[in-house]
Amino acid sequence: VFVIVQEGKHRVEYYSTDRAGNIEPTRSFEIVIYAPEAPPPVILQYWWAILGTAAAVVVVAILVHRRLRIASRLKQIRKEKAELPRLKRQAEIKYFKEGTISRQAYEKLIEEYERRRAELEKEEKLLLERLKKRRGKKG
Repeated sequence: VFVIVQEGKHRVEYYSTDRAGNIEPTRSFEIVIYAPEAPPPVILQYWWAILGTAAAVVVVAILVHRRLRIASRLKQIRKEKAELPRLKRQAEIKYFKEGTISRQAYEKLIEEYERRRAELEKEEKLLLERLKKRRGKKG
């Protein structure tokens, strides 16, 4: 074990001797000690490449996340739109066949379902336009 405290380039030479007295050839290696304020040149050399790569990964992750979020929301919208006709049929059955809701309640439900369908279609159109714009920028 040895300690090197001086800044700069240092050469370490070593060899070994076995029990029979055989001595291997001397070997060596060099080490460079830098002051804490000055990072090694290798780090400086690759710093911008590492930083650029990290930034690119973040940008790609954000774009993929946005696209997945839009796709997920479109799926939710389509599922909810597909559910609305079933809800309307249930309201019709309750009003016309069973008579369990009043005309006023029936009309309010139908109006609410139509309003919601219009909202969903508007949001779906907006999201599809966003996807189309992004594909246009990409291609």
